[in-house]
Amino acid sequence: MPHDYSKAASTAGVPLLERDVLSSAFDIKLFSAIQAVRLALPHLSAQASITLTSGQVSRKYSNGSLTKGTVNAAVDAAGRHMAKELAPRRVNVISPGVVDTSTWGESGSDARSAFLTRVGTALPVQRVGEPEELAHAYLFAMTNGFVTGSVIDVDGGGLL
Repeated sequence: MPHDYSKAASTAGVPLLERDVLSSAFDIKLFSAIQAVRLALPHLSAQASITLTSGQVSRKYSNGSLTKGTVNAAVDAAGRHMAKELAPRRVNVISPGVVDTSTWGESGSDARSAFLTRVGTALPVQRVGEPEELAHAYLFAMTNGFVTGSVIDVDGGGLL
């Protein structure tokens, strides 16, 4: 899902980073997720599964990715902390790389196609992910009762 802070957060390096962009990123991606979990807790069984979403940029460093990388790393950490605190409920984090979704632009546009091709050919699997593959990761996290506190990378080897 595209976020309001996405473009500003992906292009603003440290010298240009404004506090409101940083605050907005944390409010939207981290604090709202924690608040949703907090509000859901009274309704969740002890066997419940909670799955958060971060992103590959939490551990793939590049110029201009400070905000996105930091907020996604915070989601990774929050998931692990919640797994300990909320046990026996299970908490996991899905960390996608580039998946062919509307996040990357208008379907069928030349710019989007060029971007997805460029990124895909640089990956060990030689393509970007499909939405169904990402969905399988969420289903795995939600249904495997022996997985908790994990950050599950679905990135075609992008972190290698």
